[in-house]
Amino acid sequence: EAASEAKSRFLTSMSHEIRTPLNGILGMLQLIDRKTLTPDIAKKLSIAKESGLFLLTLINQVLDFARIEAGQITISKERFSLPAMMNSMESMFRIRAEMKGLEFRGNVIGENGDFLYGDFDHIRQILFNLIGNAIKFTETGSVGLVARSQMLPDGKTCRISFEVSDTGPGIPVEDNDKIFEEFKQNDVGIRHGGGTGLGLNISKRIADAIGAELSVESEVGVGTTFRLSVDTEIA
Repeated sequence: EAASEAKSRFLTSMSHEIRTPLNGILGMLQLIDRKTLTPDIAKKLSIAKESGLFLLTLINQVLDFARIEAGQITISKERFSLPAMMNSMESMFRIRAEMKGLEFRGNVIGENGDFLYGDFDHIRQILFNLIGNAIKFTETGSVGLVARSQMLPDGKTCRISFEVSDTGPGIPVEDNDKIFEEFKQNDVGIRHGGGTGLGLNISKRIADAIGAELSVESEVGVGTTFRLSVDTEIA
């Protein structure tokens, strides 16, 4: 147990230490990118930035995993606007989708108050993982983000069901449970560049920690839909 705790502490410390110089590298790349460059240099710079951002994502996932393993995940509720959050994510991911020739759609369905009260950071983190995966694994077609809000009978609670759908390769039925396990990937995930195999596991464990429900429906050759259902208070 002591050795396991030591490894967790080491993993957390190293993840933090690696992020510091990596952020410096990404900052310099962004400064260089503001200058007028030849097409060849601009293309190489773009590859360097994408590789750096991908590496940063992997490090963040390892750090999140270490925190969860150490039982250090904290629930922090705050006041937020659902439409504003959706607009922000749509603006951010539309560019990534368009770079792959994909259509990205966002939509809010149902009645919700002007503001909600809930674990905004963790809800957003889960959605970031799901949308990022959808864009990564989809080669043609579209990726969609829908938020369905429903007022519960108590008049104080708003249940939000987020749906992240894509027209990607789909997930075989036998792999539906496996994809939420740590360090596990199916053949499609491995063919698309792998990664840590932690994104969905972290998302599932965060969802469980904040009292939300994360599930998946998929059909091979048609696409995949992940659903995140979470209860929030009316602010």
